[in-house]
Amino acid sequence: MKSSFYCITLFIFFACNQSKSTSDSDPLPSLEISLDTVVIDPGQEFLFLNSNLSLSALSEDKKYLYNINSKEYTIEQINLNTLAFEKKYRLEKEGPNEVGHSIQTFSLINEDKLFISTFYNDGVFNWQGEKIESFGIKEIGISLGQLKEGDRPYKTVSIASDGSKFASLIHNFEDKKRSFILIEPANNTIKELPIPVIEKAKNFDVALVEERTVAIVGPQRYLNIEQGKVILGTEASSELYVLDKDADSLKHITFNSRLIPNEKSGTYPPEVSSKN
Repeated sequence: MKSSFYCITLFIFFACNQSKSTSDSDPLPSLEISLDTVVIDPGQEFLFLNSNLSLSALSEDKKYLYNINSKEYTIEQINLNTLAFEKKYRLEKEGPNEVGHSIQTFSLINEDKLFISTFYNDGVFNWQGEKIESFGIKEIGISLGQLKEGDRPYKTVSIASDGSKFASLIHNFEDKKRSFILIEPANNTIKELPIPVIEKAKNFDVALVEERTVAIVGPQRYLNIEQGKVILGTEASSELYVLDKDADSLKHITFNSRLIPNEKSGTYPPEVSSKN
């Protein structure tokens, strides 16, 4: 019997008594930040933590953590009430219900469906691993003239309970541009929204070029859903965007930090050849 236990640091959760829907510089009232590390009993399994939970999602009630094992092509279900592994859901790498190679994005749509994006494919699946819908965000965008060949989904989340509409953060590796789009695959429509705050973060990206490999090191850009709200931000600034799903627009939120600067500063070389 395996006796290993796993420590998992859960996401930072914040809440405030009032929310700001306009851009201002007042401190946010009653801001609470907590960071929780829990010990998970894996039972007879080895949990997949190689990607630092970058391909994971919380259920809406925060009871379950779902984590993709990109080596086995399975989804691990962890009960956060009992702090134990419960079961695995299997996916197909190839075949009629193929997920595809190199999983990039994973998110939940509702209790019955989930979204998985790979390097070449985007699809909606049920928990039995059956493909319900297949489409290509990049292909739709290129056909409409709104995305370029080098554009690829970096993070995608469902913003409709029936899986009919998605929000996606797009990354272009060559020009370092990030863009934010809303997609309705069934209607073949894409709407791009400007995100100048997120674009400022590219000033702090550094390309590590070693022989034939290139890695980009810099501030993270994130696209999360909290309490039904789609939140877009970056580690380079205290500013946020919150999606108004009814108006298909972004609300710009600013606040003054009392502990750290509001915005990252400094000059960084665009490219280096060594980690030293």
